[in-house]
Amino acid sequence: MIRIADGFAILRALDGVEGRPIEWAELGTPVIDRGAHAIFPIAVASVQDAASSGLQEMRRRLEMDLVHFYGGDGFHAEMLLDLDAGYGRRLVETSVLVRAPRYWWGIGRFAVVLVQSVEQRREFETLALHIIPKDWVWYSPITPTTKRAASHLRRVIREQETIGGVADVVWSWPSGTGAQG
Repeated sequence: MIRIADGFAILRALDGVEGRPIEWAELGTPVIDRGAHAIFPIAVASVQDAASSGLQEMRRRLEMDLVHFYGGDGFHAEMLLDLDAGYGRRLVETSVLVRAPRYWWGIGRFAVVLVQSVEQRREFETLALHIIPKDWVWYSPITPTTKRAASHLRRVIREQETIGGVADVVWSWPSGTGAQG
């Protein structure tokens, strides 16, 4: 397993972000900057290696950090990721085996989704933090009752459409670093 970044350090940096627009690289590197959202690669492992279990353990620890620091610890404030709508559906629509998009956590105006996935060739498994606008996972598709709510809903849908058909769960790492995905 190759650790690429410190996920908890990225979360702490995100916790202090205010205002718009955001410079993703200020939260940590490496980052896959997609404008309205970003993907922070955390680790990569070969599926055949025992390192894959190390990746699962890293995911579990980061998930516990999210619960403890951003979920209320004594109670669970994480939200179930709806796999039939919004960003959850975009994750499912990938042709990649996505192992762990169970929850999302709200940090400020953002939603954090911890994604563990196996690429199509079944050679590499990756762990990444997907940081997206909170509205992408927490808005009501019910007909809005005010002009402001209708405008907000149209903006959210437009933002989601700009990212394309499916979520960007497949990322690659330069071979010079020793990791690929």
